[in-house]
Amino acid sequence: MKTLDLLLINPTLSYEEDRKYYESIKIEPDIPRLQPPHIGIGYLLGMAKKMGLQARYVDMVQAQVSLDMLMKVVEQTRPYLVGLTTWTIRMKQAGHIAGRIKEKYPDTLVCAGGSHASPMAKKTLEEFPGFDFVVRGEGERILQQVFKNRDYRGIKGVVTRESEET
Repeated sequence: MKTLDLLLINPTLSYEEDRKYYESIKIEPDIPRLQPPHIGIGYLLGMAKKMGLQARYVDMVQAQVSLDMLMKVVEQTRPYLVGLTTWTIRMKQAGHIAGRIKEKYPDTLVCAGGSHASPMAKKTLEEFPGFDFVVRGEGERILQQVFKNRDYRGIKGVVTRESEET
């Protein structure tokens, strides 16, 4: 079993539906419409590499990864930290996936970041108990501190259920 330090996920519960959507918004019929990874994911992966961390990115839509397949990845790699990017349109899916990971692997840290969770951190944590914390703002600095300290509490930009930040 190869362990990971960091597993980043672009979540979906139905890659088939998401791929149909991307197909429907093609500009030219003969040019495939692919959704590139968010640049923030690239920055996080770059920082992980710079820090010497073992990291992996799973784009569940583009790689056509089902929830069962993702759970096998988690089982095989046992990441220390799983981060899910959150857009409002996929927030419930991300929350469901986080819940499944925490249910089966309660010692794995699971966090949310991105355009939905960041501005609504406390609400995200209240609604989705599978997340241990929310990363608000630039995640690269936070990533460094989480792995340096092996803890996320008390880091500026990290919101927990216990934090004062709203």
